[in-house]
Amino acid sequence: MKLCIILLATLFPFLSRTRYDVEFQKIENQKIEVISEKNELSLSLFNIQMKNDHGWMVVEQLIKDADHITMEIDPTTQLKKDLSVYLFLDGKLLQEELLERGIAYISIRNPKYTYERQMEKAEKKTLCVIGKEKSDEKKFTIPVVAPIYVFIIFILWIYLLKNIRNLYRRKKNKNV
Repeated sequence: MKLCIILLATLFPFLSRTRYDVEFQKIENQKIEVISEKNELSLSLFNIQMKNDHGWMVVEQLIKDADHITMEIDPTTQLKKDLSVYLFLDGKLLQEELLERGIAYISIRNPKYTYERQMEKAEKKTLCVIGKEKSDEKKFTIPVVAPIYVFIIFILWIYLLKNIRNLYRRKKNKNV
């Protein structure tokens, strides 16, 4: 039955948008173990990678908190032991949620993937927020630092000119 679901979903693109109900079992070795139609399946999240192991703890908590879990297979998915799927928790795409939180990143950018645009928008939201925070910090530090450097250089020039003038006077006095 497991092979039948995979074959139907991957070989017939018009069926790939079909969602299948799953029952969560556990997460082990970065794989999500579920039961679908009385078959045990090992799933991976399609087209995203976690930034660290903490991400998998968040995934587990999100899945446990969800009332309804479904999976959808992208038409480009390859038949492997661990099936790469889009996972939906209460109707919301899990990959999108992880990208919005900044916990994961997109593995491969391919416009043919079913939810690619949706996932890219979620990732851009996170990147825009991070970019704004960093640019705000720079705006306040640059104007304060530049005048300090100018002042230090000015003082050094005055000191240097004063010493040169003194050296010149000493030489003049020795010659006289």
